[in-house]
Amino acid sequence: MVWSPFGKSKAQKELAKILRGQQIPSFPGIVHKVLELLRDPDVDFDEIVSQLQWDPHLTVQLLKTVNSAAYGLAHPISDVKHAVGFLGRASLEQIVLGLAVRNLLPHGDAPGFDAARYWRTASYRAALARGIAHDLHPAKEAECFTAALLQDLAIPVLVHALPGPYGAVLGRWHGSPEGTLQEMERKALGWSHDEVGGLICEHWDLPEDLARGIATHHTDAEDRLLPALKLVAIIPETEATWTDARLVRTGLAEYGIAEEAMLAHIQTAKSQAHKLSRSLAA
Repeated sequence: MVWSPFGKSKAQKELAKILRGQQIPSFPGIVHKVLELLRDPDVDFDEIVSQLQWDPHLTVQLLKTVNSAAYGLAHPISDVKHAVGFLGRASLEQIVLGLAVRNLLPHGDAPGFDAARYWRTASYRAALARGIAHDLHPAKEAECFTAALLQDLAIPVLVHALPGPYGAVLGRWHGSPEGTLQEMERKALGWSHDEVGGLICEHWDLPEDLARGIATHHTDAEDRLLPALKLVAIIPETEATWTDARLVRTGLAEYGIAEEAMLAHIQTAKSQAHKLSRSLAA
């Protein structure tokens, strides 16, 4: 199975088959609308604020996030309009999408799955992708952050829907890897988490570029993924095995990123990741 734009109806059928009839929630329409407005440069902040206020829960979460220690504000922000103006379009998009996905994905540990570890890794990939994109393709900085954050979004869905068979695969992979996770998934189950991630993106009607970044981050045969996304896809989930040396070698050999620059990005991303992951895993 290779990801392609199936359309929502077919994606739902494929997911139902893989998840053995278990359903995943639909992506909230309000989030789609907010993201659409954020990506339209002709839409002003007042319209975005007005749309956000239709979802009080999301608004409260947004204010809590912007007032977190990670932003180092001298004075708390209590008004959503102030928060939107402070963050700007790119950062607001990142936070809204991150919060929406956090709310939709299953919470808690499961066989072979440590939720805190998962969010630490996802946060590290996102922060590092944003840093790399800032140097290589700054216009795509926000897109890289969100796609990297969500690269493995299918894993918590799969392990909670199929705790026995999928949990066993994750357990073997974390215990004594016999290869890549996707190789082990295909051998045991006939599909991989990146392919399932593409189907979930279809189910949620996520933008095509974002869906492609999730569905093909291990299998970009057409060489359409941005360098930042390709680089962070090699980061394993277990923090103890985050290999700085491999990132440095690959960044230099394939994209001409100097060792000093990559190490600086890695250090900054690790610091940012721990702050971000605490809010996402809560």
